[in-house]
Amino acid sequence: MHKNVQSLSPLANKIVDKSIDNITRKLVVGGRNRSKSRPSAKSVDIKVEISDLLKASNTANAIDIAKRTTDWREVITKSFSHGVSSLSTIKFDSEFTIAGGEAKDLKFVHDGPGVYVVYDKAGNAVYVGDAERVSKRWVAGHLNEYKQKAKLGQPYKLAGQIEEGCIVKVLHTDSKETAAAIEANLIANHKNELINNKDELKNTQGTRSNIEAKKMKERLNSAKGLVEGAVREIGEQSVLAAIEGLLASAIKHLKLELVDLFKGGDAKLAERVQRFFQAIIQDVKNLKTNLKEMLKGVFDAVIGLISQTISQVYNLARNIFDLAANAYNIYKNKDKMSTEEVLNKTVETIVISGSLALWSSLDVAIEGLIFPFTGVFTGIVAGIISAIGFGITSHLLSKFVPSLVKFILGFGVSHQIALEERKASFMLLVDSYNINEQLYGASQTLLQSELRVAEKIRALEVNFTKPSTKIRVIEKRDFLSQLDGFENE
Repeated sequence: MHKNVQSLSPLANKIVDKSIDNITRKLVVGGRNRSKSRPSAKSVDIKVEISDLLKASNTANAIDIAKRTTDWREVITKSFSHGVSSLSTIKFDSEFTIAGGEAKDLKFVHDGPGVYVVYDKAGNAVYVGDAERVSKRWVAGHLNEYKQKAKLGQPYKLAGQIEEGCIVKVLHTDSKETAAAIEANLIANHKNELINNKDELKNTQGTRSNIEAKKMKERLNSAKGLVEGAVREIGEQSVLAAIEGLLASAIKHLKLELVDLFKGGDAKLAERVQRFFQAIIQDVKNLKTNLKEMLKGVFDAVIGLISQTISQVYNLARNIFDLAANAYNIYKNKDKMSTEEVLNKTVETIVISGSLALWSSLDVAIEGLIFPFTGVFTGIVAGIISAIGFGITSHLLSKFVPSLVKFILGFGVSHQIALEERKASFMLLVDSYNINEQLYGASQTLLQSELRVAEKIRALEVNFTKPSTKIRVIEKRDFLSQLDGFENE
């Protein structure tokens, strides 16, 4: 922060910064996931573009992004384990038969997302489809449509196979996006053999699942293409995460200048503009903001490739990244801080990470509650509400959690304090020993001096006790008479 620049209170600053982070993230998500409502338009309608952006700026789309790498992981896995690139290599997980217009054992068929292939009596693949729920698609879809058209005397596309008998083989998938991508790829590679030879996922418009499936479909022809596609997806996530971090940082720099301006700061406009751009340039130079965000994007993507469960909570990976980064900083600087400071920093990290996880998970519920009242602005308003909740929660928790942690871990803290006190006592003993050693040296010198004086005294005593020594006794009267003689002179 610049010197002499007015700022908000710590709590208000925390809430505003978190609001900036939330809104920036959702707008970037909206930019990535928005569906173009006017794909063939030759002119730009700003109002429509903004509306499309705001509609897509929500948590559901953010979850789609986090889930994206999980879909890539499954497509790669299926490519190697089930040979999904071609009908000649594909391995299925289950199957059922149809004869006389009725399905046999359909109730035992996979009722989740998957791809199904219809084989006629001769064993030729004639139809490829996908569904979010395979058994429901056949009961409420194909078989029901066949019966309705039969009553009306109208032909149905699979009437011959359903009447003569056929086998339906099913490939199970974890998501409808994966199923749609595999189906589209199989149809594209076997157009001349199938009843349904329409090119699926040709355009980028439609639902999110179709948009995601199209990206995977285009790279489904080889294992090399799949791996390359996954790497590109991770790269895209990391770069856009970096842009998100840089945008948030720029808005925070702008906030700093606006707060200072409204609070009566005396800096001139030119100085403010210069400070603002210098701060942004510095961010880019030292990668202070966007490198960290880029690493978050990579971490998020890798977590998505490893774990489907974690990737479902769209920003949990980023919270884990922040927690790990903060913990590492505490560990790195622990020798420069007292026990009390290390404890407080640790508690602060836990409180902030806990508050982040709490309010990030509530984001979806908040959007659902306020949607009827906020419309296309739902994602933005929810982001601000969750930022306020995060700020207040972390502020309140930081007031009493440290004392609670000290109380719970009292033995450990007391032990550490006692250890430090013993260390201090030991140092005092060392100092005392050094002082005593100095006193011992001085005492030794004094003793040697006294011994020399004693020797001289003994020598004098010897001289006085010799028999040849004559001592003249002077009477008092003689001494006084001598003094009188001196005075008369």
